[in-house]
Amino acid sequence: PTPPVMPAPTPTPISTEAPPATSTPTPRPRATATPLPQPTATATTVATRTPTATADGGELAEYVDPSGDFAVGYPADWRWLTDDQIRERLGIDDERAEESTLENIAFVVASPDGRAIVSVTRSRLPASEDGALEEVVRAVREANAAWVAGKDDVAEEAIMLDGVDAVRLTYTADDPATGMSGGRLIRQVVTTADGDAVILTFVVRADDADVFEWTFRRMEESWQWRS
Repeated sequence: PTPPVMPAPTPTPISTEAPPATSTPTPRPRATATPLPQPTATATTVATRTPTATADGGELAEYVDPSGDFAVGYPADWRWLTDDQIRERLGIDDERAEESTLENIAFVVASPDGRAIVSVTRSRLPASEDGALEEVVRAVREANAAWVAGKDDVAEEAIMLDGVDAVRLTYTADDPATGMSGGRLIRQVVTTADGDAVILTFVVRADDADVFEWTFRRMEESWQWRS
């Protein structure tokens, strides 16, 4: 049987206009608008946003999986999205599929101008499945085909994610904000951890792909397994 892996979110760029005064989205528990303190020597297994120096002299904040299994960096000036903002950008018509996807999302951050979005999803695989990577990738591709509108041919590439086997999927899809065919570029890095499917997803307007390529590579290379 196919593991019930929901597609990672495929949001559209965020408007830079201020929302109406009556719109007040409820923040996700893991993210706040208040900057968090600098890291201390005390170990933690909850989500953190620790600035980390990078090779090019910039900074990446760090998201740490609440279970302590992995960490990934993202640009320190990118902002976390609320549940309501994520729902608006999932691009999934089926309400139950949308809610299942939302439950599996570990975090979602967007660039300051809203032109690019990055997410991490983690979903439990059925006990009947052995967690083989090829089976998980197949399930992700089937879910994308079912729920991602206008998905084009998928380029599949075997890679290593901090020394662990992973597969990078790259494809274009319709932009739900503009209706443009092939208007979004989506990249998903799929792997497994402790019986879970883990997916790191990058979404950007197709014509902005080159602008964010280095940022996406940086984030992918920042991935660290902690257990």
